[in-house]
Amino acid sequence: MKLTLLLLGGLLLLPTFARHRQQDDEPAPSSPFTSFLADEAARITKDIEGAWTLLVFDTPEEVVEPEDFRGYAQFHDGYCTLILIGAEPVRDFFGDDTAYTFLSGAYRYRIGESGTLQLSSVVGFDNLDEPGALSFHTGPDATREYEIQLTDNSLRLREPGGDTFEFRRLPKSTFSSHDLESLRLQRNGAWFDEEDDGQ
Repeated sequence: MKLTLLLLGGLLLLPTFARHRQQDDEPAPSSPFTSFLADEAARITKDIEGAWTLLVFDTPEEVVEPEDFRGYAQFHDGYCTLILIGAEPVRDFFGDDTAYTFLSGAYRYRIGESGTLQLSSVVGFDNLDEPGALSFHTGPDATREYEIQLTDNSLRLREPGGDTFEFRRLPKSTFSSHDLESLRLQRNGAWFDEEDDGQ
């Protein structure tokens, strides 16, 4: 009798257990805010593809003239190429001079859940810590994160420290006739002859 009751009780509990198990397996409903972030990340991932040229570099530390900073970024299939070059007038023992700082690298990238651009270095280096020395992007320097704003033709990246980079989308590239002529001259040796004649 006891065994019959135990078996019957177990059978009665099975539907309840099955319902709880089904509920556990179902994903939690997402909030409107979470859905917005996911949609925005998908939009940025799609729209960021292409080549971009740096228009403005802004830092809270000093005023930077647009002609003193150059940059290029390209995004494709989860990879990013980023090149930044800055020039700064300096005075040394020999007089006035120009010091150059740069960052160059190839990265894997993703748009994070919070809508930030996250980079992980494939190969990269800079001289930001010391102008005369290279620092390779390994360890903590191998990853970077930027706040991101993206419209049709404008890309704005902001570092946690406040430095801001504003890029403009580049149109589809064409190889100019001037470049083709330059290559022709190089193949024929004329370019080198012109260099020698000018010395």
